[in-house]
Amino acid sequence: MNIQAVLCTILFSVGLVMLIISLQESALDEAQQRIGKTTLDICRYLGIVLMVIGLAGLVFTFGEIIYRGIKTHRHLACECHASKWEQNAVKNYATSVSKVEAGKKELKVVKVEARKTSKLEV
Repeated sequence: MNIQAVLCTILFSVGLVMLIISLQESALDEAQQRIGKTTLDICRYLGIVLMVIGLAGLVFTFGEIIYRGIKTHRHLACECHASKWEQNAVKNYATSVSKVEAGKKELKVVKVEARKTSKLEV
């Protein structure tokens, strides 16, 4: 998933650089241009194509990540579709939270005085 996002970002960046280079060169006079008109056109269209492919890949990647997060959240909320591992993780989390909450309660210290009696009370 991360490699897919990195590759799409690289494609988008290369396309953007190609588009910027072609636009900068075409703004110059023909005498000052270092690149031919045909090469500039090819660079411009190739840059646009790479940008579109990179952007579409990024949108697909981020959509896939969001969908996976929603799907996982939905499965954790409804225990009927969760796997055994997910159910155990939720149960262990709930028990650990309850233990922590029980440990936070303040204890009341009560002083107990013992009576000294010689009789046995029944």
